[in-house]
Amino acid sequence: MKTYSYKALNQNHQSVEGELHADNDAQVDLYFRERKLMPLRVVEQKAHPYKILLNRAYVWWNGKKIRQELITFTRQFAAAYAAGMQIAKILDLLATQAQTTIFRDTIKKISSEIKQGKGLVDTFSAHPDLFDNTYRALLTTGEMTGNLDMVMNYSAGLLEKKA
Repeated sequence: MKTYSYKALNQNHQSVEGELHADNDAQVDLYFRERKLMPLRVVEQKAHPYKILLNRAYVWWNGKKIRQELITFTRQFAAAYAAGMQIAKILDLLATQAQTTIFRDTIKKISSEIKQGKGLVDTFSAHPDLFDNTYRALLTTGEMTGNLDMVMNYSAGLLEKKA
């Protein structure tokens, strides 16, 4: 998944800047059409290869610890969402409870992107090292059906079986 920064005009002809995550140009076009934005500038952000490699190595080396933290995060997210908390508040709370630095930083980044108005699945998709395809697909299903808490509990169960 690629990350793009953009500058666009909204329906009120006001300048809007932000980031989006997409696999191809068709998804980028769809992003702007859905939000009724007129793109002025779209630039693909290149992550430093060393940083990507370092993150992957860290996740691999600490895999068991991070998997357990992901399971705990998913269960707590489901419980807080079922209780009626807002997603950004849930993420802020769970980021303070994270034990690994990479997980804490990732959750904080996701939270800030949610506060900027980005979609839940889009923000999680930007971190494929921590959230695999199955996790993101289940997250999409939960968001689309309105059963996010049930789907997150199911995801935690799958993660436990996989571990």
